[in-house]
Amino acid sequence: MNYWQLGIGILLLLVMGGCQGDTNSDKKENTLEGTWVLVEGYRGGRKTESLNDTYFTFTDQMMLTNLPIPGGTEGPYTQKDNIITHTLKSGMTLDYTIRDISDTQLTLMVNLRGLDFIFVLKRGKKNN
Repeated sequence: MNYWQLGIGILLLLVMGGCQGDTNSDKKENTLEGTWVLVEGYRGGRKTESLNDTYFTFTDQMMLTNLPIPGGTEGPYTQKDNIITHTLKSGMTLDYTIRDISDTQLTLMVNLRGLDFIFVLKRGKKNN
């Protein structure tokens, strides 16, 4: 009887631990997916209006943005911890740092042409 109860207890712990791990993993992976539109943009530490209407769209393995980046704006990306590496058509890569992320807001930082940019984004639809 004791071995049977021990076996059931171990089985329950394994099942519960396995389910919990899948849920957290799925949540973490899917948080970035979707379209994010600019709320505020900063260039060199100063707020700028020239980034208005900027958006980023993340799908399973692809990232699309309307930033005027040489080498194209659509390409595959990878995410490791808080770094998003976007590979452009030209082969150039850009590393975006996720400063903050929630279900509704995303803050990205990147250095382009020697200038630091910060994008404060909200989940939404891009303007056409």
